[in-house]
Amino acid sequence: MLEKVKTILLAIGEASLKPVINSLAYSSPQVRQISREVLGKIGKPAQYELMRALIHSDRFMRLAAAEELEEMGWKPKNDAIGAAYWFARQEWETGIKMGWAAVDPLIALFRDRDETIRRKAVECLDRIGWQPAQDTVGADYWIIKRNWQECARIGAPAVPSLTAFFADMVNLSIQEPNRPQYRQDRDGAAQALILIGEPVIEPLLTVLKDNPETASEPVIEIFSQIGKPASAPLLSALRSRQPSIRRLAARALGKIAIAEAVEPLIRALDDMDDEVCRQAVIALGNIGSRQALEPLILRLNDLKEDIRREAAVALGKIGDHRAQLPLIKTLQDISADVKIAAANALGQVGDDHAVAPLINTLRREGEEVQKAAAEALLAIGGPLVIEMLIDLLTGITDSTNWNPDSRTYDLKATLSAGYIQIKTKWVLAELAPDSIEPLIGALKGRSGQVRFHLHQALGMIGEAAVAALRRRLEDPEMEWRELAADALDAIGWQPGSDRNAAAYWAVRREWKKCAAIGEPAVPVLIHYLTQYDAWERMAAAEALQKIGWQPVTDAEAAVYWIALQEWHKVSNLRQAAVTPLINSLNDYTRQITIGTIDRDEGMGVIEMIRKTLVQIGEPAVVPLLEDFRRCSPETRPHISAALVEIGEVVLEPLADIVGKENAVIRAEAVEIAGSIQSEKALPLLQRALQDTAFIVREKAVEGLEKTGKILRDNKLRVELIEMLVDSLKDPHSRVRSAAQHALKNLDWQGK
Repeated sequence: MLEKVKTILLAIGEASLKPVINSLAYSSPQVRQISREVLGKIGKPAQYELMRALIHSDRFMRLAAAEELEEMGWKPKNDAIGAAYWFARQEWETGIKMGWAAVDPLIALFRDRDETIRRKAVECLDRIGWQPAQDTVGADYWIIKRNWQECARIGAPAVPSLTAFFADMVNLSIQEPNRPQYRQDRDGAAQALILIGEPVIEPLLTVLKDNPETASEPVIEIFSQIGKPASAPLLSALRSRQPSIRRLAARALGKIAIAEAVEPLIRALDDMDDEVCRQAVIALGNIGSRQALEPLILRLNDLKEDIRREAAVALGKIGDHRAQLPLIKTLQDISADVKIAAANALGQVGDDHAVAPLINTLRREGEEVQKAAAEALLAIGGPLVIEMLIDLLTGITDSTNWNPDSRTYDLKATLSAGYIQIKTKWVLAELAPDSIEPLIGALKGRSGQVRFHLHQALGMIGEAAVAALRRRLEDPEMEWRELAADALDAIGWQPGSDRNAAAYWAVRREWKKCAAIGEPAVPVLIHYLTQYDAWERMAAAEALQKIGWQPVTDAEAAVYWIALQEWHKVSNLRQAAVTPLINSLNDYTRQITIGTIDRDEGMGVIEMIRKTLVQIGEPAVVPLLEDFRRCSPETRPHISAALVEIGEVVLEPLADIVGKENAVIRAEAVEIAGSIQSEKALPLLQRALQDTAFIVREKAVEGLEKTGKILRDNKLRVELIEMLVDSLKDPHSRVRSAAQHALKNLDWQGK
C-alpha cells in the first residue's frame, strides 16, 4: 500500500511537496521513510521546500526539515538559511556565529508555539547586537521580554501583537487560574494597551466580540483606564432624556470613533437641543464615516452659524470628494467663519475643480478668509494651482494702480492687492520645488513689476530656486539665460569663481571676468563657440586663449579656430570642420541680412568660409547638400558656389536632390550641375530636361550650354546638340528661348 502511495506522490511531483514534508514531523517511521524517498527523488525542488520549512512555526517541523536536508547531503552555508538550519536543530551557538545573517531566522522564531524557543531567539538577538525597531517585530520582541513600557512606546504598530497576546492571556488565565503568570502577563499587556490609548479601542472591541464571556471585564477595565467609556453605555446615554447627558455622549462617541455610533449620531443631528446637534456633527467628522456625508451636507444650510461651520469642518475630515460642490457653494456664506471652514475643508477634499473658486475667494475676501483660501490651495497643490496663482499674481500686479500720485489711485484697493500678492507668493514658495520652473517660465514676456514679484517668490524659495536659475544660465536660448541672470541679481546672488559664475559673466558679456575664473569657465566658453552671434564666438575664443586652453577634440578645434578665423588650421581638420563651417556660413549670412554686422566685413568672412570648404573638398559635399536643401534663400548662393568649385564629386549626390526636392531647389541643383561644366553632368542634365517644372528644364538647357563649351568629344557634343534641338519643341516658351540661345552660342548651323 505504501509503495502505491509513493508511486502516486512521485507522479504528482512538486505539487506533493508540502504534505510530504509535513508528514516528516508526526507520521510513523514507515511513512517518514516513504516521504524521504519521495523527497530524494524530487531532488532540488524538495530541497527548496525543505529550506522554507526551516522557519516553520512548529519546532518539530523545523527539526524534521533540517534532518531531511542533512540526509539529502545538503550543507548549510554562512547565510540566513544556514542559520535557520542550526536553529532548527537548536544548535544556538553555531547559528549565532552567522552574525547578522541569523537575524531574520531568529525573528521568524517569534511565531513558535513554545515560549522557551521564543525567549531563546530573543536572547540570541541580544547577543548578536540587534536592536528592535518601532514596528510590529519590535513589539513582538518586547512582549517576549515582558517589557511593557518599551512595547507601549512603539504605539500603534504594537497594537495587533499586544491585543493578540492579551486575548491569549485572558483565556489562559481563566483556563488555568492556578498559574499566576498568565494573570500577570494579561495585566502587563493591559497596562501597555492603556498607555497606547485610542488606537487600541477598535482591536479590543474585536477581542470583546470574539470573547464576550471572558474578555468583557478586562476590556471594559482598559476602556475605563483610557478614560473613554464603553460604546454601549454611551449609545444608551445618547438616548437620555437629559440634554447635558446626550451632549457628553455625543462628544465621547466622537472621541472613541466607532462605526456603531454613526447611525445614532446621524439621528442626533435632528435633536431639539442645538448643542447636541453640534456635538453630533463634530463626532461624525471625527469618525469619518461616508455614511454621514449627505446628512452633514444638509447641515451646511442650517440656520445656526456654528452648526454650518462644524459641518464644513466635519466634511473636510471625512474627505469625500462628493462634498466638494456643496463646500464650494459654502464659500459664499454670509459668515466669515463658515467661509474659512469651507476653505479649509476644500483643502482636504478638493481637487482641480475647487481651484478657481478658491482663487476667486483669495481675490475678493477679507484677510482671514484669504489666508484660509491660500492654505487650501497649498493643500491641493498641483500644476493647475501653480498656474492659476501665477496668473493671479501677474494679473493683480498689472491691473493695480501702484502710483500714489495718480488721480485714480485707491489706497484700499492697493493694500488689498498687496495682501493678495503676499499670500500668493507665500503659497508659490511653499509649493516648491514644483513651482520653481513655472515661476521661472513666467518671467518671459512680463512687465518689470511682475518680474519683481516673481523674483521675490523665487527668493522666498531659496537655494532650490537659485540652483534652478543657475542651471538656466546655460540654457540653449539666450533670452532665458538673461532672464535667469536678472532673477539672480534680484535675489541677491553673488557669482563666485566656479562654472556658474562663468556662465553668469558670459551672459553679461563680461568676457574678462569670465576668463579670470580660469579652468571652470572652459565648458561655458566652449558652448559659446557654437552660439549664433559671431562676435560672441570670437569673444569666447579669445577668453579661452587667455585661459591657455587648447582644444582636445577636432569638434572643439573646429569651432575654436573658426571663431578666431584661423582658416588654415580649420581646413586641416577636414571632415570635423565641415558642419561648424556651414553653421558659420548660415550665421554670417543671417547677420548680414538683419544688419547686425557690416556687409563688407561679413562677406569677407563668408568668402573665407567658402574657400575653406572648397579646400576640404569631397568630405564637405554631403553636408553642403543637406544644408542646400534647408538653408535660407540668402545662404543658398554661397552653398552653390562652394559646390560648383568642389567640382565633379558633387554630381552623384546632387542627382538625388534633382529627383526629390521642390521645383525651386531642383532648378538650383541643376544650375549647379551645369556650372560644374563636366561631361559627367550630361546624364543629370538630360534627365532634368524631362522634369515637370519648366524652370528646371530651363536650367537644364542653360547647363547644357555651359557644358557644351568645354566638350572636346565630338560624339558627346552631337548628343548634347540633339538634346538642345529637342528642347526647341518644349511646350514652354522660356525653355525654347533658352535652347535657341544655347544653340546659337554653341555655333550650331542646323535648321
